[in-house]
Amino acid sequence: MQRIYILIITITLTLGGFAQQKAIDSLQVLINQGTESDTTTISMKQEMAILYYSTQPEKSLKIARETIKSSEEANFPKGISEGHIIISVYFSDNNSLDSAIPHLRKAVNILPKANHKRQLERAYTRLSSAYHNNNMHDSGLIISQKRYELHKNDNNQKLLSAITQKANAYYLLSNLEQAESNAKEGLNLNKQIHNLEIEKTLLNILAATLKRRGEFDSALYYFDKGLEIAQATRDTFSILSAYNNKANIHGDRGNYIKALDNYLLTLKTAEELKHEKAIAVTYNNIAVVYYTLNDYNETISYLLKSIEISKKNDDKQNIANTMNNIAELYLKQDSTASALHFYTNAAVYIRQIKDRQLLTQNYHGKAMVFDKMHQPDSAFHYHKLALKTAKELGARQELAKAYIGMASHYQKKGEIEQASGFAQNAFDIAKNLGKVEIIRDAAEILHQTNAQLVKHKSAYNYLKLFNKMNDSLLNADNTKEIIRIEMQYKHEKEMQVREAQELIKELKQEKELARQKAIRNMFIGAFILLSLFIIQMIRSNRQKQRASQLLSEQKVEIEEKNEELTQLMSEVSWQKDQIEASHTKITDSIRYAQRIQTALFPLKEDLKLTLPEHLIFYKPLEIVSGDFYWIEKIHNHILIAVADCTGHGVPGALMSMLGISFLNDIARQPEVTEPSQVLEKLRRRVKKSLHQTGDVREARDGMDIAFVDIDTSNNTLTYSGANNPMLIYRNDEIIEFKPDRQPIAIHYREKPFVNKYFKLEKGDAIYLFTDGYRDQFGGQKEKKYGSPKFKKLLKEIHQLPIDQQDQILKQEIEKWMQNPINQIDDILIVGFRW
Repeated sequence: MQRIYILIITITLTLGGFAQQKAIDSLQVLINQGTESDTTTISMKQEMAILYYSTQPEKSLKIARETIKSSEEANFPKGISEGHIIISVYFSDNNSLDSAIPHLRKAVNILPKANHKRQLERAYTRLSSAYHNNNMHDSGLIISQKRYELHKNDNNQKLLSAITQKANAYYLLSNLEQAESNAKEGLNLNKQIHNLEIEKTLLNILAATLKRRGEFDSALYYFDKGLEIAQATRDTFSILSAYNNKANIHGDRGNYIKALDNYLLTLKTAEELKHEKAIAVTYNNIAVVYYTLNDYNETISYLLKSIEISKKNDDKQNIANTMNNIAELYLKQDSTASALHFYTNAAVYIRQIKDRQLLTQNYHGKAMVFDKMHQPDSAFHYHKLALKTAKELGARQELAKAYIGMASHYQKKGEIEQASGFAQNAFDIAKNLGKVEIIRDAAEILHQTNAQLVKHKSAYNYLKLFNKMNDSLLNADNTKEIIRIEMQYKHEKEMQVREAQELIKELKQEKELARQKAIRNMFIGAFILLSLFIIQMIRSNRQKQRASQLLSEQKVEIEEKNEELTQLMSEVSWQKDQIEASHTKITDSIRYAQRIQTALFPLKEDLKLTLPEHLIFYKPLEIVSGDFYWIEKIHNHILIAVADCTGHGVPGALMSMLGISFLNDIARQPEVTEPSQVLEKLRRRVKKSLHQTGDVREARDGMDIAFVDIDTSNNTLTYSGANNPMLIYRNDEIIEFKPDRQPIAIHYREKPFVNKYFKLEKGDAIYLFTDGYRDQFGGQKEKKYGSPKFKKLLKEIHQLPIDQQDQILKQEIEKWMQNPINQIDDILIVGFRW
């Protein structure tokens, strides 16, 4: 059975502490004096977002989104990245790493080009931590390496932090050699820097790595050094981790009483901290001790408690490990079906967390199950996988077990020399580790194979060794039974003591709270009485002094205020009239622009003739929209385009009109016969019209588009897309057409657009859409609606009448947004039934 090592790597970034309202007000004054696109104003707004974050996180999120938009308009990379980092903090703190990671990626992609090293360091640190917290350890390592490259010439604390992050990433990926190398590199650098927090972390990583390689003495030495620092700095959580790790080593060495002592200390500390993940891990580790002592009732009791807590907290690491352990328990009791069931379920979680140590044990366990089920081919397959993974890890104990499995397989096949070779490898490792059980198993196979190879002396020596190891294990079993009884008594006594201590502690707390409440109430009463008395005295004295003065001043003051008020009201009335006139004029202009834009769309009557069963769900964010649709019938071809232009409102609408104008011209050119050709020509027109040459300072405006050509003579559909996909539903089957990942605009890696072909059948439901619907935030957790949910909705409604589909789409998004004001982008869906 496998114990869990609690490894805590905490890399902390703070965006700011509590801020006084005075600081916010001062910033607001300065912001009001600047312009929306001024980079200094943008930076001040982001500072305000940081100040608001601790008390009004939603307001902070709103300001951050506004600054991203302003920064994009001002071509201000630092502002764009800072906005995304603030948003990522909001999502991280709300346990929504899937939403936080894309914002951090955007920040990381922007900053290298802008040469903002300090901000890039922050983005790398946050993104790496987010990847690891989401069990994406490969991606976390890549970012940690980039962070290391950023600081490799600095030789300072940031370099030390990057090395630590790399060491942790390698450990989580079970690359023990690199984990050890990076941990030692960090400890050497820390001799100059003297950072106790990082030193403690590096000592834990190094100790855990050595433990997994079977070097227990060295591991215990480094765990003790880490414990000394934790105790000196009063770091309760690290003390908990140290107790747990020391208990693991004592258990591996057979000192079960010391192991249980340390586990009980771990459990006590974890309960004081109310840290459920640590409690679950400790239950699992206590179960391992009882399993080793053949007390299976206690074993299963603790394993079930462990897995219950871990599932509640989605702790995949402990779920996988506990399932492996439950499987091993069933295997020990010859319940092969139950053992295989738990090993198979454990493998699902192991693949998610990519823990090759647990994977090796899972392979070995499955091999043992198939051996007992007399399925040698399946058993051999898993023995080979266990051997391969154990070699890659350098995990000697698992490697020795894998060699025993291979030796047993070849012995059963009658391939004696190969069996003997594998058994000898296992024997050499086990002897070095002092693992009596593996030495016994290897000696038994070596005795039998040497006898068959007519090496009688060696066979006799291994037989003697086998008997010696077997006697040792029998004696150990007897000792274990005595220890088990001692431990059971000690554990029950410890639980009784702890229950009594908890009761005394609760009574003391209640008594102290009652005392404090009485003192507080007395103090509050006395303070209120004293305050009232002082206030009354001050008020009476001031009233006497100022009564005569006020009477003489009031007349003059009232006259002056009346004059000022009359003048102010006149000014306010004039300003109100001006603002209302300007607002009306602007709104009228935009509504006229809406009429112009709407006039460019196909007429409903024409659409009914071209596509009898169709829906157009069109919901602009503002009065006019950056999303547009274009539908034309030319001879026996129906051409359909759905596009999303950069921006929304007036800028987006201008871009959409430009796009419609270009499509009207391009589609009628005789040499244009394929959708991909339309997109190529459209891209050239957009780049030329917006003077896009590739300079980093110029606008990156353009559009995403899905373009479809339906040949009505043979029911053939041809699709080409720039970032916009297309979905076709045939009965309950979904066919997704993915676009080329490039816009209709200047792009750093342009390539020709691709055509995709499809044979339509009667009843097929086709949908083209922009990203507004699926990217809309909402629901109880303020998450994006998301592509999977959008596809599922279309699947549920695609066989309904078109009018009913349109109504459901509208109701669903309004329910999701909860408030129409929360709409973040233009929304457009075009669907039709063939």
